[in-house]
Amino acid sequence: MSHARRFLISLIVLFHILGFISVLYAQQNEITVTTVHNARLRSGPGTRYDILATIPYNTNLPAVARNTDTTWVLVNYDGTQGWLAVWLLRWSGTLDVLPISDGQTIPVQTQPSEGQVTGRTGSALNVRSGPSINDVILGQLPAGTTVGLTGRTGEGNRMWVRFSYEGQDAWLAGWLITVSGDVNSLPIVTPTPVVTTPTPIPGSTYVVYAEGGANEGWFVPSGWMGDLGDLSINEAFTGNVYRGSRAIQITYTANGSGPNVSCNYTPPCRWAGVYWQHPADNWAEIPNAGMNLTGFSRLTFWARADHNMRVEFFVGGMTGGAYPDSLQPQRSTGYVQLSPTWTQFTIDLTNGDLSYIIGGFGFATNWDNANGGSFYLDNIQFER
Repeated sequence: MSHARRFLISLIVLFHILGFISVLYAQQNEITVTTVHNARLRSGPGTRYDILATIPYNTNLPAVARNTDTTWVLVNYDGTQGWLAVWLLRWSGTLDVLPISDGQTIPVQTQPSEGQVTGRTGSALNVRSGPSINDVILGQLPAGTTVGLTGRTGEGNRMWVRFSYEGQDAWLAGWLITVSGDVNSLPIVTPTPVVTTPTPIPGSTYVVYAEGGANEGWFVPSGWMGDLGDLSINEAFTGNVYRGSRAIQITYTANGSGPNVSCNYTPPCRWAGVYWQHPADNWAEIPNAGMNLTGFSRLTFWARADHNMRVEFFVGGMTGGAYPDSLQPQRSTGYVQLSPTWTQFTIDLTNGDLSYIIGGFGFATNWDNANGGSFYLDNIQFER
């Protein structure tokens, strides 16, 4: 056999070995995500982007990429690529191995002056025309960029900060930057939104969740907070339900698993919770989205747990954007103890301003439940 022929055969064998290794590596590093309830697939990594599809609960999807702060994941769904919010998903492994796909970086020319309150980006961060994720993206600051701040709106993990970007006022998400100096010394910039009061909801009840409820689905459990990886929600639980054939099952692990959001201290947050929002993913940043529940005097619901658990339930109180809940502060049960027996709870809404409600219901639980557990909800509704 000639040397040339031996070389050709060796080269072919080498290509096959390399191909096998690359396939094996891809399989080992493939990340699959699973929807924890019905999730909206969007054309970009944010709620301002178009909705491409609604993906059913418990759908497994191959993850393709992530945005820079790993709050959105690019997936393939029935031949369509789109973005899902990570708080609507669970996964095994780490999302950090996914490649980053987050648009182009546009440099900023402004430099902070001496003594000015500054903000420094920890990762690439979108620059917006206003203090809302629904405002136009003007560009992006690279990781490690320091800018001088000139104003603020909102508080805590819903605070936005203003700075000068290419000759115009622009905004950054304050909870995603490191601030140096006294942030409270910045002037408060009050947005002037135009909000139309919606028509009051008729009827004796307004259903948030109840099998066959006429209004079911207007409020969506999309506002995940705290240690997101500690929560999972099954909206079609069929075990021990209060009425009908299904209820909501919520499982809390109390492990401090990330992503960790809405805590203004070093993670883990040591708590987790969810708002039922209208519409989905609305953190007071979508105009004219509230429901007018004027005339309703209470919210009632039934709850139980596999074993004794402490959970807080609430209505309203959502802030962080230009279009907050009219009910401020939130009305709450406080932390109540759930037992294995179905029990009805009531949140008193008497004399509350219900003319613009975007946070129709919510819960929070924490490491007081050291071993975690599952609790269940049914027949959540507003009543006259």
